[in-house]
Amino acid sequence: MEALLALWFICGIVCAVIANSKGRSVFGWFLIGLLIGFFGVILVAVLPSEQKTPPGLRAVKCPRCNAAQNVPNCSQYECWQCKTEITAGMPNTVTASTISPGAVSVTPRPPRQGIAKRTIRCPLCNAEQKIPTGAKRYTCGRCGEISPSPRL
Repeated sequence: MEALLALWFICGIVCAVIANSKGRSVFGWFLIGLLIGFFGVILVAVLPSEQKTPPGLRAVKCPRCNAAQNVPNCSQYECWQCKTEITAGMPNTVTASTISPGAVSVTPRPPRQGIAKRTIRCPLCNAEQKIPTGAKRYTCGRCGEISPSPRL
């Protein structure tokens, strides 16, 4: 019986050591190892490491596209995904759930240039569509009809 208790205690210590190396709660995983033994060791071993933010950076989420990123500790940054310039009035982490009105101003990116579009009407539902000038076919956004582009 003492050997079984010693084995459970060892499993708790092993869980705590593995959790410490992965940046997780040492005391919590020690208790899990005590309670479920070898299964706790397996569980903490297969869990991914908690990613820490590098020094001088902070983890944020873009309020426009919700992309996670590490940015310098300054009040202004550009989202890597949607290229939106974000000015944060708060020095702490800005996430979609913690944004207060007026704390963040989002500057939308300018529209893409270079693709000339023309307006046509779907022959089935008569909805207006904007399609590239050289398109041979298009799909209506309202009814889903695939139609050839009318000639100019």
